Amino acid sequence: VVNTNTDEVQDGKFTLRPRKLTETVWPEVTVKAHSSQTVTVKVDARKFAAELSKQMPNGYFLEGFVRFVDPADDGDIVSLAFMGFRGEFQNLPAVEKPIYNLVREGKNGFYTEVDKENPAVNYSNDASYLASLQNDLLVSQGQRQGRRITVLGIEQNAEGKHVLQLDEKGNVRIAISPNDDGNKDLVEYKTVALRNLVNLRATVYAATDTKHERPIWEGDARDLHKNSFDGDSRN
Repeated sequence: VVNTNTDEVQDGKFTLRPRKLTETVWPEVTVKAHSSQTVTVKVDARKFAAELSKQMPNGYFLEGFVRFVDPADDGDIVSLAFMGFRGEFQNLPAVEKPIYNLVREGKNGFYTEVDKENPAVNYSNDASYLASLQNDLLVSQGQRQGRRITVLGIEQNAEGKHVLQLDEKGNVRIAISPNDDGNKDLVEYKTVALRNLVNLRATVYAATDTKHERPIWEGDARDLHKNSFDGDSRN
């Protein structure tokens, strides 16, 4: 007996329950004592392809069991699990798009909901962005405000909210000031890992190096592990 399942989807979200696709009964197999038998089993889920591809455009898993049962009582003698993936698994995104792209496209992130009309972003948001340490100079007092982490590309509006500053094309201008004055001297990359990552490396190229052939700076390699909980009930 071959049971084939996939992930159940309702209203565009995974229910975290399996969905039964097929259950097929194959001919009886007899294996004589002190011998072996090769059995080939085919799984055909083509009739579900269009529906599943629409529900899960990034691809979907087909999984299940090949069960060898005793014809006397239908009890399992051997149960073999199998799993396959339909789609371009090797090309699935490893990290979430930067918040700058999501705002421009009017899309939400996995954890962060985006308001395109008022794109407020905080460094505590679980999103992909560039961050730095901000320490503005209060000219009237002749002193610094004190260091705080900030998302590059945001400014405080009249309502006191820190929102991304978009130009007429929806782009965000990002700048740092590496002059050792303690204000935006560095840049850090924060991201949401969608998959486990190996050998993630930051590289900087000159604006004229459009083919990314001559890096002017390269960071150390890092591994990232997807945190599938993060305190969010949607995980």
